Amino acid sequence: MAEDRNIVRLDKERTHNVHSTDFPGNYPGENHEWNLQRFESNLKTHISEVTDDSVEFDLVGVDPSIANAIRRVMIAEVPAVAVENVFVFNNTSVMHDEVMAHRLGLVPILFDAERLEDFQKGDSPNDQNTIVFTLQIECKRKSKVEPGETNPDKLYENHKVYAKHFTWIPQGAQASDPIFTQSPPRVAYPDILIIKLRPGQALDLELHCVKGVGADHAKFSPAATASYRLLPTVKLHHPIKSEHAELFARCFAPGVVQVTDDGSGGKEAHYVNPRKDTVSREVLRHPEFEGIVELGRIRDHFIFNVETTGAVKAADMLPRSCAVMKNKIQAIRDGLDLIVHGKQEEDGNDDDGEDGDVEMQEISSTLGSSRGYKTVTGFGLRPSEPAVRTNKHQTRGALFNLNRRDRDEHAQKLPSFNKNYVQFTDAVKQFSTVQVVDGLMDSVKNIIGAKTLPTSIQSMSFMSLLDSRPKQSLLAAETGSGKTFAFLIPLIHSLKGSEVSRAQSQSNSHKPRALIMAPTRELCKQLTSQVKALTHVAKLKSTYVHNASEQSEDTINDDILIGSPEQLNKLSELREDFFSGVEWVVVDEADALFEKDFIDATQRTLDQVKQTRGNNVNLVMSTATVNEKFSHFLDENYPKINRLISPKTHTLPRALKLSYAPYHSGNKLADLRNAIFDSMHGGGIANRSKNAKTLVFVNTNDRADKTAQYLNEKGLKAVAMTSLSKGRSRVSNRPIKEFLRGAVESDEQDAPQVLVTTSLLARGLDFGTHVQNVFIAEESGSTVDFLHRAGRTGRAGAQGHVTVMVPNKKYQDLSRRRR
Repeated sequence: MAEDRNIVRLDKERTHNVHSTDFPGNYPGENHEWNLQRFESNLKTHISEVTDDSVEFDLVGVDPSIANAIRRVMIAEVPAVAVENVFVFNNTSVMHDEVMAHRLGLVPILFDAERLEDFQKGDSPNDQNTIVFTLQIECKRKSKVEPGETNPDKLYENHKVYAKHFTWIPQGAQASDPIFTQSPPRVAYPDILIIKLRPGQALDLELHCVKGVGADHAKFSPAATASYRLLPTVKLHHPIKSEHAELFARCFAPGVVQVTDDGSGGKEAHYVNPRKDTVSREVLRHPEFEGIVELGRIRDHFIFNVETTGAVKAADMLPRSCAVMKNKIQAIRDGLDLIVHGKQEEDGNDDDGEDGDVEMQEISSTLGSSRGYKTVTGFGLRPSEPAVRTNKHQTRGALFNLNRRDRDEHAQKLPSFNKNYVQFTDAVKQFSTVQVVDGLMDSVKNIIGAKTLPTSIQSMSFMSLLDSRPKQSLLAAETGSGKTFAFLIPLIHSLKGSEVSRAQSQSNSHKPRALIMAPTRELCKQLTSQVKALTHVAKLKSTYVHNASEQSEDTINDDILIGSPEQLNKLSELREDFFSGVEWVVVDEADALFEKDFIDATQRTLDQVKQTRGNNVNLVMSTATVNEKFSHFLDENYPKINRLISPKTHTLPRALKLSYAPYHSGNKLADLRNAIFDSMHGGGIANRSKNAKTLVFVNTNDRADKTAQYLNEKGLKAVAMTSLSKGRSRVSNRPIKEFLRGAVESDEQDAPQVLVTTSLLARGLDFGTHVQNVFIAEESGSTVDFLHRAGRTGRAGAQGHVTVMVPNKKYQDLSRRRR
């Protein structure tokens, strides 16, 4: 009886026993509670046939819901690589750009999608998330053709464009990464015909391929077809012999029934190959077999037939589907745990958490509130008012989005950015394509390397600020995104371009031409070093104004002056026409310079420039954070400012890991020392540099000094840097040089491992990628302050680890939530 329960029976007009009845309590004396051990013993898989692009396998011992889930995951959720964006530089074929882009998007790309990072909204293409192909081909008439020839193959060269004409162009580390070099990205089927050309027609395209799933767009689905059926079964109540044997065989598909000699000179039919049986019920039409033959299908034996597009090998489809399902199940388990623990907290009158993003609740509850901000999924902080960025459609040189996810919608959610928001689709993809004065790009490459690609904010800045017309611009982008180069490169190019006209005007030939304001000495010194590095070939004079009363008269004659607003104001008092030659004003860390400590001096400088130069000045404000107060300030005082906003503004780098460590022993300094020591010896970061450095942020100068002293006493070489530090130099960043970008790896025994500081060093400073750990030892004053502190590591795509020290009770609460 138990065996029959698992058979779906078929008769002439009906299907019986469709649903499972083996549930607890349905059969007295039988235990049908779900049991993992029983499930594992019944679960079987078997591959019957496999090629590169098709597979047939059996899945036995599972519920139909599981089989259907696997089928749906194969179609919609197994990741694959496909062309996402097409840059059209030249298309003189008869096919429109949009149609061409869509057609190219459906060409299957063979590369392991698991090797690529996800390409999220607003991400800039890089060697970790994008594969680049080019398609460059031109049709030409052959030089030697027989008279009267009409065959295009003999008349023209390159008149058929195939997928094999795609050329992979390695980006960044891809050129040396074994993952790419040993099995380079390529098209799955080289002979896919894209289009036919005629003489004079050509294509020059660049294809950007990313990782995606079929649920977003069918081009990402690796499954051309994915179906399953139940294994048929036939039960014979007694043998079928003699003349009925041949008739019985003809009722089934060829190969299902075999007719053999029964040993007595007659024939007998045997049901031998159920896999070929289509279950046509033809046998039930014949009265000769009534009551003899019983048709059915085994309810938990599924025969899968899967054909792939070529983007994923057929043999990999089932394992990858199972991996996706495992992750989905884990997400459900985590959600259930959260609900259970949430209920427990409610019962215990714990008011810590609110509905929403769990990780952001942890950060908010740990670091304090941030006025004007709300939490969004994925560790993104966004001020409240949403704005919409729309895609500008062009027919040449345009970026065509091939999916229909409206990924440009609501890309930014910064307050009031729906006004004067600059829209770009023709992104600057290489520094080498930026048209600037001779020597400037050579300096850029010497500093950041020839293979580095422009970030999102740099691309937008170059397209806007290299325009010769003066304008007001706001550059807002995440920490470590290269905002300094985003404004310095256009500034230097512009100053070099105006040298001739200034030389002809003697009255303005010896005045400062650009003013750069920053809130701290350290940032001013860093800016000065970067300006001098960029103007090594494209010659310009620059000076850091550290004390206006001590500066020489020649300082005023330099092209670029860098300093705090107060010092620049004092320097301007030395000459009445100080501002008459100013062409550029940069307000770096603008949100800080328009706070109460700096706003009077900052606004006084800007007012004098406005009074002297009118609108003939480029004003650039650069910032990593735009809170509600600063946004309203801009609306009221600079309503026409062009807002150039990186899609990742107010987020931390994806390569940055966030964790918590408890103060649990009663000695906070000892707990901090132990946490730092653990991070230096294997915790947190893979591929740790032997020169790895650590930053520790505290809230007061006295606390910084005491922390550094304690760490030194306990065997960790530490140095404190505060606004009162004796070693704090006016003219160089020597006390912290070991921690900044470009620091030479030191073998000195006394080289510091740990830098303890306050928010003094949290803004703008370009710490090197060897600064791999940041410890926030005391609660930040705001979420904005937290973003700046945490953003000192994980820069330029490098890995980083931020550890937030919290009281033991808070740590226990956070640990319970994560479980």
